[in-house]
Amino acid sequence: LVKNAQSAPTDLGNLAAGYRRCAKSEGKSKNTIDIVTGSIRYFEQFLLSEGLETDVTLITAREIRAFIVYLQRKSCFSEHPYIQ
Repeated sequence: LVKNAQSAPTDLGNLAAGYRRCAKSEGKSKNTIDIVTGSIRYFEQFLLSEGLETDVTLITAREIRAFIVYLQRKSCFSEHPYIQ
């Protein structure tokens, strides 16, 4: 999730990396950290695939609603490696 050095500090990838460090220092389980950062990465990939910003200061309810609609319409196993 770590972005290049030129990305904004408020970019999802940078914030997720900060969350990972903070959560580790608080003793959160690896699974919890992986689930949270995986969810952030999934949202980030959606934004990028739609040509949208990943800077959280630019993400609005519109982008979040679009992500929810995407999740509602997406088949649960559409990206599973064994589904053809």
